[in-house]
Amino acid sequence: MTRLLFLAALAAALFSGGATQSAAPAQPQASAPERQIVPIPDGNLSAEQLKKLGEEGWQLESIAEGAAIFTRKPLTTRAISGSGVQIERLDDLGVVVLRGDSGRTQQIARLLGRLERTAPKSSPGLDALVQERLETLRQLVRFAEEAFRSGSAGYNSLIEAQNALIAAELESATRRTERIALLRKHVENLKRLEEIAASQQQAGQNTLADLLWAKAARLEAEIALGRENQSP
Repeated sequence: MTRLLFLAALAAALFSGGATQSAAPAQPQASAPERQIVPIPDGNLSAEQLKKLGEEGWQLESIAEGAAIFTRKPLTTRAISGSGVQIERLDDLGVVVLRGDSGRTQQIARLLGRLERTAPKSSPGLDALVQERLETLRQLVRFAEEAFRSGSAGYNSLIEAQNALIAAELESATRRTERIALLRKHVENLKRLEEIAASQQQAGQNTLADLLWAKAARLEAEIALGRENQSP
């Protein structure tokens, strides 16, 4: 079974709540070769027709008088127990087709998209660079925080350093729970920064622009967290 077909089957099983102990495993079934005759009274097929046929796996076999004959190689069909969905593999196109109730197939497709997401391929050399970048950005944030407390750097410098670090951390995170935890921490950091900006603005120690920059950064982080929480 190919990786994509396996993931589609797994997505269907997850949607249906998982196979029960008494459920028989899905068995692949070879479909008979298909043939389709497409009338072409004017002797031509539109680009839209050809595209649709190609997407469905049809290949032109021959053209007779007033008609074009298309064939499609046998499909591998797998019914997923409890899901009401069939999975068909189009080997030539390298795709998997889900057939069944539209609501369920859409749900399974979304799950399949989540399962197909994998961490970027890595190598020892690349991993070392990623870790070096993370450590460099953490040092930058510590330096920016110290400079901010001493008054030698403003809000923008600290916010830019924090945003660069969170972007690198999110890129390295392979689990959704990790990304959510990182974003929550980022939101809390920016909330504290906004509170400092508000306090200093009331005391006349900074400008309204400083407060608005801090607020905008916090809102951006909260939006990112909300989107991550809502992602399928």
